[in-house]
Amino acid sequence: MCVASLTPVTGHEDLIYDLAHVADLTGWSCHFVGGIAQNPAHVARLRALIDEYELVDRVTIHGPLADDALDEAYTAVDLLVLPSYAESFGLVVQEPLSRTIPVMASDVGSVPEAIGSTPAGERPGLPIPRVR
Repeated sequence: MCVASLTPVTGHEDLIYDLAHVADLTGWSCHFVGGIAQNPAHVARLRALIDEYELVDRVTIHGPLADDALDEAYTAVDLLVLPSYAESFGLVVQEPLSRTIPVMASDVGSVPEAIGSTPAGERPGLPIPRVR
């Protein structure tokens, strides 16, 4: 699952591209949860990419979820992915970590700080350097 507003800065296009490269693997799906009203043209672009890469059965844009619906979404996921180009504060990273859901997120802004470390000094999430 990717929880972030669907805007160019949150890197959903890169995630779609990366998911297209593992489309031959079985048993996965990705759910985009977040605001879709901020940039309707970008959301349309994402939908077109999902269609172009033939991921319509695997990648779903849900829009924003809250309360019970968001709790249900977190209960069903195995990994939170955050491919952002910038993050002012990584609250979206802390929510899944508090639920013991692993996180793979761009190593940008305050994300590494938000991921933090365990008392043993290990990272509970994986910050990934942005390469594009």
